[in-house]
Amino acid sequence: LNDNNIQLIRPDLGSYFNGPSSIQNAATEMFEAFEKGILGKINPSVYSLKDAAKAHQDLESGHTTGSVIFHI
Repeated sequence: LNDNNIQLIRPDLGSYFNGPSSIQNAATEMFEAFEKGILGKINPSVYSLKDAAKAHQDLESGHTTGSVIFHI
């Protein structure tokens, strides 16, 4: 990386918030938006780990939207 002057950078909360109170305010606003439905409907598909093949088929066929969660 040094030979090509390439740098690895990662954002962190400190880059976006100036302290614990601003993080708390942002989290409160986000959860309020979730509760009011502003973020849309969040409806994950939950499968047993033994049904991983079915989950894969549903993903490929477009029967799932959002997250796919495996219950172990």
